[in-house]
Amino acid sequence: MTPGHDDKRQWSDERDPSDPDAADQFAAHVLPTKGEPTRVVLDGRCPGCHGVMTSVHTARGPLTQAEASERIPPAKREGATPETHSYRVIATRCGCGYEHLEAPENELGCGAPIALAVRWPKGKPDDVKLFTVTASAFERREERALQETLAAQLSHVRNAAESWRTGLGGFLAVLAVVFFVEGATSFDDVASRWHWPLAVLLLASAASALYGAYRAIRAAYGTPADEYVPGRGLVWQALRNQLPATTPRHIHDYDSVGAWQDALAGQSVTDLRHAKVATVLAAMCFAAAAAVTWLAPDPGGSERLVIEARTGSVCGKVVTERGDVLVVDGSREVALRDVVSVKPVPTCPSQ
Repeated sequence: MTPGHDDKRQWSDERDPSDPDAADQFAAHVLPTKGEPTRVVLDGRCPGCHGVMTSVHTARGPLTQAEASERIPPAKREGATPETHSYRVIATRCGCGYEHLEAPENELGCGAPIALAVRWPKGKPDDVKLFTVTASAFERREERALQETLAAQLSHVRNAAESWRTGLGGFLAVLAVVFFVEGATSFDDVASRWHWPLAVLLLASAASALYGAYRAIRAAYGTPADEYVPGRGLVWQALRNQLPATTPRHIHDYDSVGAWQDALAGQSVTDLRHAKVATVLAAMCFAAAAAVTWLAPDPGGSERLVIEARTGSVCGKVVTERGDVLVVDGSREVALRDVVSVKPVPTCPSQ
């Protein structure tokens, strides 16, 4: 039992007028102190049961900056405005972790409501001030839901990234088929002047898909420690510098594991956004390549030849002479002595 903790206090979510001012019971820490703050940590004692508690919250809450600033009594605003300071109203309740009489099932703490306004100058998150304010039961429920979201944000982003990674894997499989199975046929079906545009579009599609897959994998699994960049030379150092600033070796830059996890979630969101853009670009290039194969002119033009012979008629696109026979499309043969006439047509009669 924590010294000074009132374990006899009955659970209640109503403030007791005799409870001390909540702002005097807590210290607030805005983390990280470098860069954009993502978390507000309250350390202190519950004003109801006096149990030691720590409460972690997002740096941004449901209220706008202007709304949050207006919760502070005018006499205590000290000229601060939303243009010069950041604000966060936190509506929570006792988190001492002990069971109290008459507490709801699976509920720890005495239930005492805690409503604090946190203020810090922009760019100086280490200069934090607390003010006791009022908050409704609805705001306390909203705060709890926000805390649950905070705990699950990284897993949610990574689950979404895994789905994109799977989709991109399937798309890369389709591209592999186009390149290595149907590639030669696709190029043979278009005029030679279209070979380079078709190759560029297919390569751009593959490169975009590979990049998107890499960013989706990084979004899903994060960036490991620097054991994957083991060297100490200039090249290895340059590679190491390309890794995001969320690898484990940077954890001390965030002042807490929670703030580092927020940065991991933010990096995963950025990676997932890149993966989505790369996927769209890959699909567009692939569609353009398909349009080239469909719409570009044939190697020998669009005309076909109908060869009328005594043995019947043959129609084809490519006709070559081999000895005393004509070879149509590389497979069908007509003896020259049997040929009656040859005439070009837009399409073969059988088509």
